Amino acid sequence: MTASGIAGLILGILALVTSWIPIINNFAFFLGAIALILGIVAFIATKPQGKRQGRGLAIATVVVAVLSIAITLGTQYLFSKALDLQSSVSAPSTSAQSDKAESAPAEKPADTAAKTDSDGKDDEGDVADGKYHIKITSVTKSVANYNSKPTVAVGLEVTNNQKDKESNIFDYNVQAFQNGVELETAVYLNEKPEGYEAADILKKIQPGGTLNYVRGYVLSDETSPVTVKVSGTFSDGEISKEFSLQ
Repeated sequence: MTASGIAGLILGILALVTSWIPIINNFAFFLGAIALILGIVAFIATKPQGKRQGRGLAIATVVVAVLSIAITLGTQYLFSKALDLQSSVSAPSTSAQSDKAESAPAEKPADTAAKTDSDGKDDEGDVADGKYHIKITSVTKSVANYNSKPTVAVGLEVTNNQKDKESNIFDYNVQAFQNGVELETAVYLNEKPEGYEAADILKKIQPGGTLNYVRGYVLSDETSPVTVKVSGTFSDGEISKEFSLQ
């Protein structure tokens, strides 16, 4: 067993227990994120057939951490919706016209996303109701992952368009497909794609900031084209494009 796996599992369990409690689960999110990092470190540090034990513990840590983060985000989303509903019900009826006028600009980001998806620029677009501008910068065949399977490296350029909030990696989802089947996320040991750092996905982006990072996916074969799809977690905004392997 690895110390990182044990520590990550403890933090993941704490995050899971508190993930259901509104407001307090803000702290649970950070515990889950730390547990996820420790679980990944423990997973990489162990091998299926080696002297070091604890691979099962590392996998359990990752699962518990991801579950706690997902529950935290779901609880916060539902709590926010409940507050919005209560606010709209208690608002004076005389403000209906004002509310209607204020709601019109809020629809523009979604309209912008739809327009971007249909104007031919299908390699970039506003995703998640205008919160982010995400561009697929590159899709190239890359080095093998930890168990010697071929991978593809997907370069992304993410800009946080929110005015007063830092980015949240769970606001959007990046997927890669080959032959109609979703590809697994790659885990690298000694060699890794150029520009790839596992921790980059967890970096915060301040309002107006841009982050370039690389994600790796395990290929099912080395010749079929790869389709990359980026979508908003809580919206219909979506971009998708097929790439031939280089």
